[in-house]
Amino acid sequence: MGEKLDLQFTPQSFGQLLLQHIPVEDFLTEVFKGDEGKNYQKMCSALKAYHHQNGGAPEVVAFETDGLKFDLATLSGSFVCKFKVSFFFGCDDLYIDKLDSISWQFKIDKAAHLIHFTGEEPWSIDGN
Repeated sequence: MGEKLDLQFTPQSFGQLLLQHIPVEDFLTEVFKGDEGKNYQKMCSALKAYHHQNGGAPEVVAFETDGLKFDLATLSGSFVCKFKVSFFFGCDDLYIDKLDSISWQFKIDKAAHLIHFTGEEPWSIDGN
């Protein structure tokens, strides 16, 4: 199952988005800056969760969004997170960096001032 994440936004920035005073890219930037930067860290943690099965104490400290699509009528959209995941294998004293990207869908809940993010389904290998 894909990762899920809910992040709060301010009514002011949402109002600017609805009036089309700011593009959705700026709105999402404000959301990720929200809660004193904790929203950004929450997204980094969600991206990191896709790599726990790989071992090596994965860490994600930064990401960027790409290919952002947004439908103002349905208050929903999608984008791709591009990021670097760093692995540390303590027994071998080995650091490995890997570039990755994860697709995300989002839906804005204007009443609750939340954006519901759902990440893509992780790959799985069928044993059959």
